[in-house]
Amino acid sequence: MEGERWLKILCISAANVLQAKDNSASTKVCRMIEDMLLAQLPGARVETLPLVDLELRFCTMCGDCAETLSCPYDSAFNHVFEQMKQADAIFVVCPHYALIPAKLVLILEKLEEMAYIKYVQRDLKHYPLRSKPVGLVAHGGLCGEEVDQYYIEGLLEPLAKAFQSCGFKPVSPDGQNKGVVFGVKGYLPVEGSVFPAMDHDWAEIATRLQPLVAQTVAILWPEE
Repeated sequence: MEGERWLKILCISAANVLQAKDNSASTKVCRMIEDMLLAQLPGARVETLPLVDLELRFCTMCGDCAETLSCPYDSAFNHVFEQMKQADAIFVVCPHYALIPAKLVLILEKLEEMAYIKYVQRDLKHYPLRSKPVGLVAHGGLCGEEVDQYYIEGLLEPLAKAFQSCGFKPVSPDGQNKGVVFGVKGYLPVEGSVFPAMDHDWAEIATRLQPLVAQTVAILWPEE
């Protein structure tokens, strides 16, 4: 498709497990999303940004970002924010920890302050993330029949509200939920570790991701 080469899509892995890094479920899902996007938009640029590699600082609500919309104390956040501004759409793949992982919370706090400053200044039209599509994927290490609803209520919905308060527009794959969720199908013992390996049903996860990716593509490249 002519012109799709100008599209840029950012996929953020919010996992914070240092030992896993590129092998985390969140990062693997980002790669799956990238493959799905490029199958439909071959000319697009898709980048994965793992938060585990970044050293982010918490927000003190100092307001020093008001004029420049950048944090003078956190270059890692500024890198993320710049990537977000340049992207036409964003995906966030987020594991369930104590609700939302700490590094993603640090980013959301700063985004919320910037959005709020523009709100009270009655200048939201100059807030660069306003109405930007975000595809949310929430997941965790529980298995069982009630896992989906647990992650919808316990992670996906709070995530969606947090991103909405920062100006984003969550993409709904089904007209109801503001993203997709998944758990695990079981656990595999790991010798010498207190943590088991998570056994994922990757085919089922791909099936759940496809409508979210397709709806995002439809937003970015609507059929005439």
